[in-house]
Amino acid sequence: MARARKNGNGRLDESVVNLNQSVAMLNQAMATFLARMAESDARFARIEAEMGEIRRRMDDIETILHEHSQVLEALPDAVRAKFGFQTPER
Repeated sequence: MARARKNGNGRLDESVVNLNQSVAMLNQAMATFLARMAESDARFARIEAEMGEIRRRMDDIETILHEHSQVLEALPDAVRAKFGFQTPER
């Protein structure tokens, strides 16, 4: 009786199956990575927008503080003028 001939492509077939599984796993990992990256990008964009708002508010505060400093510097002379005191000679 003739022997059944073994398929010589067994290892190749197994390698192709393993390769396909590896590619599928890689694709899944890439999809997960891209989803997380998109979440990170969205979070970063929100943080950047918040930082822009904080910078704008800080600029407003700095402007107000500068104006208040000018008022406070002029206050002694304004009080003297209001109450009729003379400015001392320096």
